[in-house]
Amino acid sequence: MKEETSQIPFPLRNELLVDPAPSSDLWSRIETAHRVRGARRRTRRIGGTVMTCMMAGAVALGVAQFRPAPREPVDWQARAEALELQLHALQRDSQVVTNSAGELESELGDIDRSLQTAYEGGAPASDLAPLWKRRSELLDTLIVARKQNLLLTRI
Repeated sequence: MKEETSQIPFPLRNELLVDPAPSSDLWSRIETAHRVRGARRRTRRIGGTVMTCMMAGAVALGVAQFRPAPREPVDWQARAEALELQLHALQRDSQVVTNSAGELESELGDIDRSLQTAYEGGAPASDLAPLWKRRSELLDTLIVARKQNLLLTRI
């Protein structure tokens, strides 16, 4: 046997001569290695989850910054007053006098009376807004009709 070991290179010959029985702390080292690997996996998972949440939050904040501002409610009273000024200017500057919008003008008078009654009765703004909106729409229709010199008919 001595002749066989002399033919094996030096590093391997030393490993063959070592006792193949495992050391007494082998199982504790294996358990420790498993625990360390498990702890690293958990740390990576938690870290990945935290990073994902942070990225999602950053994206959400970025999207929120580019979201358009909520629209403010329309001031129907101010719009109606501006349209009325525009209608009067159009009537003053227009050489063509049309009387084709009589029905709309009578409805405009009805809305004006309703507004006057509502203000005298102390109506809340929620009751006044639909009246101002309708008045604004009528004035807008009248302006378009005057500009185009159309005959308005109600269907």
